[in-house]
Amino acid sequence: MFHIVYKTINLINKKYYIGVHSTNNVDDGYLGSGFLLKKAIKKYGRHHFNREIICMGFNKEDAFYLERIVLQQEKQKNPTLLYNLAEGGEGHRGQNKNSRIVCVYDNKFRLIQQFNTQVAAAAFLQVNVSSVKRACDNALLKKASRIKHFFCCYKGSKRIKKNTHYLIIKNKTTMKKHNTGKKRPEHGVKIKQHNCSRTAAKIIYHFKHISGIVFIGTRTQLKDSFPEYKLSSSELCCLCKGRYKSHRG
Repeated sequence: MFHIVYKTINLINKKYYIGVHSTNNVDDGYLGSGFLLKKAIKKYGRHHFNREIICMGFNKEDAFYLERIVLQQEKQKNPTLLYNLAEGGEGHRGQNKNSRIVCVYDNKFRLIQQFNTQVAAAAFLQVNVSSVKRACDNALLKKASRIKHFFCCYKGSKRIKKNTHYLIIKNKTTMKKHNTGKKRPEHGVKIKQHNCSRTAAKIIYHFKHISGIVFIGTRTQLKDSFPEYKLSSSELCCLCKGRYKSHRG
């Protein structure tokens, strides 16, 4: 088994990738598995890349050590020509995302505990690991990182509350010159008036109950006239569009 440190060069833009490869056949045509390198190979084609062997190690650990030394030297020369994203060694394969430290905060942003893995944080919060990962990734993207009554983020990043700015922009059309951003008891009335002024809400329908009662009017008028039936606006919309044959009689 050969443990080689190689250099894959892009013949078009002269960019290159430093990597380690363990193989029984040195001429197996392997170019590398780097993220940026794979994208470049897909863009330019394999025939525009050439691999050169820089040195060999006695074992895999030896080769990883040599790779780090070569990368440090190449970064001092011209780091803009490198396809490498990691510092060497086992690269991104050796960096387990589940091993990143997860910080859990309460709803007042007070640190409760730090966990070495996402699995431990998920067990503490009694949620799936994917929920913890999503919250931590959202914190990196400056999005809401809340899970139940807690906030999660990786160590070094900031925990983020839910962004309500989009609600303020949406309500500007229906709540002009009102207390934007505060509790608004009259908000529901304004929204209802706005919905009633829409063209679809003004269409007259013929509704017939199983008891024989016939009602002629809009969906909103039907709902207000018979509150005891607890009619749903969305279900009435589906009924009028022909998706349902009946709704609560």
